[in-house]
Amino acid sequence: MFSDQQCVTGLAIIISAYYQLQFGLLRNDWQIIIYLTLFSSLTHIATITFLRDYMDENLTIRCWRILLMLSLAVSLSVALLPSGTYFWDIYTGPAWCAFRSLRIDLQRSSATFVSMLLSEWILIMGYLTRIIRMWKLTSEWSLWLLRSLPGNILKYIMRCISSWQTRNHQSYILNFILRFLHRLVVTIYVMGKIAYDLGASSFLEVSSYSDR
Repeated sequence: MFSDQQCVTGLAIIISAYYQLQFGLLRNDWQIIIYLTLFSSLTHIATITFLRDYMDENLTIRCWRILLMLSLAVSLSVALLPSGTYFWDIYTGPAWCAFRSLRIDLQRSSATFVSMLLSEWILIMGYLTRIIRMWKLTSEWSLWLLRSLPGNILKYIMRCISSWQTRNHQSYILNFILRFLHRLVVTIYVMGKIAYDLGASSFLEVSSYSDR
């Protein structure tokens, strides 16, 4: 219920904001609406973790929820675009004018542009990872692509390096280079597995969005 409430609330806020643009909704009001919708969206993303098993057993509910999630994500992504323009911090007029004169000057909008990109990245990746993990097939495919496949490649490289070390043990310089490469690949392998397992953990899913 709480998850549905956050999704519907976010959609209601952003839809009403788009409707009010034609009546001269100001930039400051638009910014507050973006913050409210973003907070509702990230809270909804955090709740998806606990509903994954339930939605895996209910195809209809899962499809409707994905439709609502995509609608909210697209609406909010478009709403964030004006915040990346160089004049956004000093602009106080109607928000619609900011949309009409939408342009991004990388030389003059480093802070605002980076902030907008970061918000877009958090939003898109948050929804994308939740949607992928709603299906067992896509979840297993992403596990193979991001964890198993790179791990197998790195283990193959480690075996090749070990084989080269055995055949070239008399060359001190080459052996030193091979030992260094082997330790480097082992470090990448271990850190990569740790990073993936931590990123895929339910604890990080909830904490990374509930703290924003």
